[in-house]
Amino acid sequence: MIRTLLRQPLRLIPPKTVLPVLSGPNAGRRWVKGSGNPSYWLGYYERQHVQHFIDQARPGGVVWDIGANVGYYALAAARKTGAKVVAIEALPENAAFLRRHVALNRADMIEVLEAAVTASHNGTVFFERSESRFQGKVGSGDLAVRSVSIDGLIADGLPAPALVKMDIEGGEADALIGAGKLLAERRCVWMVSLHGPDVARRCYEIFAAHGYAMTDGNDARKLSSAAEIENCWGVWARP
Repeated sequence: MIRTLLRQPLRLIPPKTVLPVLSGPNAGRRWVKGSGNPSYWLGYYERQHVQHFIDQARPGGVVWDIGANVGYYALAAARKTGAKVVAIEALPENAAFLRRHVALNRADMIEVLEAAVTASHNGTVFFERSESRFQGKVGSGDLAVRSVSIDGLIADGLPAPALVKMDIEGGEADALIGAGKLLAERRCVWMVSLHGPDVARRCYEIFAAHGYAMTDGNDARKLSSAAEIENCWGVWARP
């Protein structure tokens, strides 16, 4: 009730207003109010997960943000590492906000790529919109978007990552299939959101096949079987 009352005045701020982020890893960054809910510019958006992600980022290390949405994780990573960040987002509306945030903050080290990450490279897939801009996914929708693979992007010249965050609403396992060469040849840390037991199990099997150790994204509990991963919010995979 109190939180609802406190949010009432925030609704009077026009959506196109550019505000400073008030706290958290992006404190002081410039942010478009209408790009998402107030937790972004108030600075507590997914606070625990963002902080854990930033803790894994190393100065000078390349970061890939797959399913970058409007850029909160990407901006935080750029500030921490001072290095290249590859921010990949399929939905055009989100990608527009992402580019706007990059420009507002002069974060030139962030490269925005508008595409869906899948197992196949340089193709086309259909994107299924949801009621929220934050939950669209590859599926049976009517929006045609470019399809790219992780290995294909590296072959095209993008720098291989030291840290990957991936949240693509159920497409995570298919994206990992398109990252076989990276998984086999270059070790990096993965933060992967999981959407349902089938996706979780497939991700576990792919990481395990390449010798990665996995921990629960919430409590750092080591996962030793596919069954243990099925109810996890996300997984950290480390070489």
